[in-house]
Amino acid sequence: MSIFQNAANRAEFLDAIAELQETLIKIDEAPYGDDVYRYAICFFTVLKNFEKKYNMDKIFFTETDRLSTKSLGIFLFKRWLQEHVRVKNNEKITLGKIYLSNPAISMQDLAQNKNKSLTWLNMKNDLDKMRNLVLSHIASVQDDLKRPSNIILKFAGYKNQNIK
Repeated sequence: MSIFQNAANRAEFLDAIAELQETLIKIDEAPYGDDVYRYAICFFTVLKNFEKKYNMDKIFFTETDRLSTKSLGIFLFKRWLQEHVRVKNNEKITLGKIYLSNPAISMQDLAQNKNKSLTWLNMKNDLDKMRNLVLSHIASVQDDLKRPSNIILKFAGYKNQNIK
């Protein structure tokens, strides 16, 4: 693969994770109470849409030799996401398809728990932990990868408006 194509692939990847980071920062931490259910659907929809929009397998195989071991954690999120959200590609994410800390109990099952306060607190903590983990992986990748220069990106034909 040419140096220009590699530069364009790297810039596309860095722009993609910067967009994901911005979105996760906007949705903030999980709320407490019944709103935690709506937040969970929103949170996992953001991650699933990111996975779908940016073909993570393609990026992994085109950039693997250039990423540090520390940075590869961002790619593990695809497997992690499949573990926590069990939907096919075009299915809608529902509470019955989200599994937080226990792979056998869905959020829908948790919503039916009689001790709502404890359930809400546990869900909030799990979602905040997941969000912070994804954000830390993004920060790690951004620290490890150097963005190609604007001149190289222009030669590569990279037309993303996020050129910095």
